Amino acid sequence: MDGTHCKLGVDSHYFSTDENKLNIEKHRKIYAETALLNLRIENRTPNQREELIDKLDKENRDLKNRLAKIEKLLFKEQPEDIPKEVQERMDKQVERAEEFMKNHELVNAKREEEDDKYLNEHPEIVEQVNETYQRTIERRLDQLEDLITELTNAMKKNKDANT
Repeated sequence: MDGTHCKLGVDSHYFSTDENKLNIEKHRKIYAETALLNLRIENRTPNQREELIDKLDKENRDLKNRLAKIEKLLFKEQPEDIPKEVQERMDKQVERAEEFMKNHELVNAKREEEDDKYLNEHPEIVEQVNETYQRTIERRLDQLEDLITELTNAMKKNKDANT
């Protein structure tokens, strides 16, 4: 290095230059005005500590209240002041819905049993479905082979054209 870009001294190392002249006092003034309180060496007064504790305590309570509201919306807690008649009607609807689901599961199980029984009694249907499935797979494999051949030929033509 020729020394024009590097200057010795702590102040010149840590502060930027302003039109090639150091403005250390300007930086010191800005730091004194804007530096964070917790970066300063002096201790806080008891009054400052109490103010900070009160501020953080209030902020904590506000955040807890907001969180409680959000949880209530997310988990849809039931309000505590539902009239008795409305609660009874809701309970009956829940019972009916549960009974419907139970019956629905029984109906589906019965249908599955009937389908299995029918397919066991008519193995030709299973064979027919398997044959159709096999033909479909073979047709798709043929299509894929044709596509691979086309792509290979196109790549060869492209390679020949570039050479």
